Amino acid sequence: MQTSKKGFTPTPSFLLSKNSALGNRKKKNLVWGFTLLEILIALSILFIIISIVVNPFSSFRNRSLLNIEVENILTLINDARSKTLSSFQDSEYGIHFETNRAVFFKGTSFVEPEANNIEIIFNTAIYISDISLTGGGSNLIFNRLTGKTDEDGTITVALTSDVSTNNVITIYATGSTEID
Repeated sequence: MQTSKKGFTPTPSFLLSKNSALGNRKKKNLVWGFTLLEILIALSILFIIISIVVNPFSSFRNRSLLNIEVENILTLINDARSKTLSSFQDSEYGIHFETNRAVFFKGTSFVEPEANNIEIIFNTAIYISDISLTGGGSNLIFNRLTGKTDEDGTITVALTSDVSTNNVITIYATGSTEID
């Protein structure tokens, strides 16, 4: 074997294979991995993508919670009216509204605590932002035999994170309800 440089002898390729001791020694000097900067860039890109994807889902979740709570309130109102119309236990029934709950009660006035009261506590993402009933109170009471109410008006249920996202429950003097 002739070499072009004096004193230089190339290492035969069979000695540089993966299984040879010399080949393993040369590979140990190579450093493979990621730098801290590459990891930070990858994490920031991942964070941006996650925030873009998660935001619509949280908005959808909050809107669903709002709709569920409004349906719960409507169910409570309809139950009170239905029990009043049927003169269940010879009594009238009503609903007491507060910002974080609605209470189904028996009688012509709200009394607390009462064993027969049924309370719905709203999810913390939801609250009643406005109670506009005739007479300015927060109680909705139905009249026996007719199912009508003297406290017609509106109840506005909104998201705590976005007040502009709300549902308005309209209660008519006839006792019927509607969601706007």
